[in-house]
Amino acid sequence: FRSADLMELGATLEIELDLPCLKEPLMLRGLVVWSQAMASGVTENGAEFVNLSPEQAQQIDELVKFLSKG
Repeated sequence: FRSADLMELGATLEIELDLPCLKEPLMLRGLVVWSQAMASGVTENGAEFVNLSPEQAQQIDELVKFLSKG
């Protein structure tokens, strides 16, 4: 995801993920695992989901499979 500023590695995030196939957004927790300033002036960040329920993990797996198909 993108942000205006660099993020501290290990910072805890509350992530709201809206998926078209779900009535309610997924409310997830994550940790910042990388943060890099880009030449365009924005910062790109990577996060790792933590403490997922089995249902949340399945929903994310299905989203990744869908996006991988193009």
